Amino acid sequence: PLTKWFLAIYLLTQRKTSVSALQLKRDIGVSYNTAWKMKHKLMQVMLEREKGKKLSGRIEIDDAYIGGERPGKPGRGAAHKAPFIAVVETEGEEHRPQRMQLRTVSGFRSAEIERYAKTSLEVGSIVVSDGLACFKAVGKAGCHPIPFVSEGGRKGVEHPSFKWVNTLLGNVKNAITGTFHSVSL
Repeated sequence: PLTKWFLAIYLLTQRKTSVSALQLKRDIGVSYNTAWKMKHKLMQVMLEREKGKKLSGRIEIDDAYIGGERPGKPGRGAAHKAPFIAVVETEGEEHRPQRMQLRTVSGFRSAEIERYAKTSLEVGSIVVSDGLACFKAVGKAGCHPIPFVSEGGRKGVEHPSFKWVNTLLGNVKNAITGTFHSVSL
C-alpha cells in the first residue's frame, strides 16, 4: 500500500546514515526484492529532481581522490585514483549547508572546473576554495572565486572556511572505508 512508500521515503530521507535494502525490508515489512526496488526507485527520483538545479550563493569547493591506499605513487597522479570535486552550498551568517554535489572530473584543470561551474553553479555565486589554481576558473563562468591558501594536513582541514566541504569529504571517506561516523550536515 501507499503507506509503505511514504514510510520508505521518510526512512531514506531522515537518517544520517544510508539505509540498506535489508534494513528497509525489516522496517516496512516487505520482501528484500521489494525493498531493494523501492529504495532504488526513490533514489533515482531524488537524483532526477536535483539534476537540473544549480548551486548558488556561498559555495565551498574542494578537490579529492577516491581509490584507496595501494603501493606505488601516492596522491595526485596515482593511476588507481579517480579525481572528484566536493561542493557544498551554504547560506546565512553561520553558513549552514543546504545542498551538496560530488562530481567526478577528468583532472584538476581549469577547463574542467570551468565546464563544471557553467553547468552546476549560478552566475554570481561566491566560491570559496583552498587556493588550488584550477578553482580560479569559476570566474570564467561568472562566479566570484575566493581562494584561502591554507596549511596542508590537519590545520588546512580545520580551516573554518571549509567546515562543510571537509565534513562532507570526511563522511565520504569514512563511508567508503566502512568507518562511517554520523556527522550531520
